[in-house]
Amino acid sequence: MAENEEKARVSFSDLGFKFPSSTSTTCLGKMRSLSSLTKLEWFFLVVSMISLLSALGLTIYRIVTVDHTSSDFTFGIVLIFNIVFCMYYTISGIFFERPYEIGILVLATVMLWLYLLLNYCISVKGVFKMVRLIISSGLSPFIIVTGTVIARKYRNSKNLIFRTVGAETVMQEICNTMFIFFDLLKADVQISISLAILSYHLPSYWYVLLPLMIVFGLVSSITGYLSVRFENKVIAIVYAVLWIVMPAFATYMISAAAKELSLFTDTKMKKSLYTVMLLVAAACWIVRCACLYFGINVFLGFGIGLKQKVFGSTNLSISTRNIQQVENE
Repeated sequence: MAENEEKARVSFSDLGFKFPSSTSTTCLGKMRSLSSLTKLEWFFLVVSMISLLSALGLTIYRIVTVDHTSSDFTFGIVLIFNIVFCMYYTISGIFFERPYEIGILVLATVMLWLYLLLNYCISVKGVFKMVRLIISSGLSPFIIVTGTVIARKYRNSKNLIFRTVGAETVMQEICNTMFIFFDLLKADVQISISLAILSYHLPSYWYVLLPLMIVFGLVSSITGYLSVRFENKVIAIVYAVLWIVMPAFATYMISAAAKELSLFTDTKMKKSLYTVMLLVAAACWIVRCACLYFGINVFLGFGIGLKQKVFGSTNLSISTRNIQQVENE
């Protein structure tokens, strides 16, 4: 009787009804669909992109009209680079439910707002800077408030993590740690390249340091990502070796900026430039140390099946065991 009742049951899929999935598997992990976004998330996306695109357009106009050797030009290049990164954080943070990426965006919005305010106060005032400050002051509060609410919601609910790895607590914790590590790697690239661009105003060797630090910053973060993406211990060791390069460069930048600050006592823009350099170099140390801490915790979780659940099956993983088997043959 029970068997006949089970056979009599008809699902919606048997009748030909197909419901869109709320997530899809990509090379970067599980991603939400457009239909799964709430009104608050759409509001955050639209307002954030309008604010960032406005800031990008105004900054591009600014660097075209200023002297390329001035501090304003360097600030503009750094600003454009960080605005592009913030656009990525906006989209990735919502569609991949990354609370820490949205948190970085909120923090970057606060810092950008403060920078525009300080820049307007300490430098030569003009219509351009006033318009830029008004637009930022009008949109930034909405981004900060809604971003904080959404980030907190993602952090507490962990809906996408649950749909990715299931209800097992240990797997959820390691998956969350992995996502934090990936977010820190992105922030590391952002800070490393910003620091390299700021080295343009150092009195010597900038033409060597700038491309070299950009390459090291990118390669270091890419090896960190690949080591976890494929659970590869060999690449993890390479990442550990490369880890020290950017903190060493940041230490050099701190000493160089402190020296230059003692020399430039009459130029406000020079002072603000080297002050920002000091802050970015300090942030580089903080983010690098956080990367090392969370990276070690992720590396200790290699081999429990997280890779398959987050990224699906892959044939690109090369473990030390495979290398030993090839050497034995």
